[in-house]
Amino acid sequence: MNCSRCEGNGEQNCPQCGGAGYDEHGVACHHCHGDGCVSCSHCSGSGYLD
Repeated sequence: MNCSRCEGNGEQNCPQCGGAGYDEHGVACHHCHGDGCVSCSHCSGSGYLD
């Protein structure tokens, strides 16, 4: 079954930067390394729930 939080894609917006990829100073977010996305915490990045 697809994860309801990420809808099966295994990623979510980075909680540190809100998905921007940068902090308020324009520096790449250290949490997501500038991607703006991190593995979904609900399904551990798999995209599926058991």
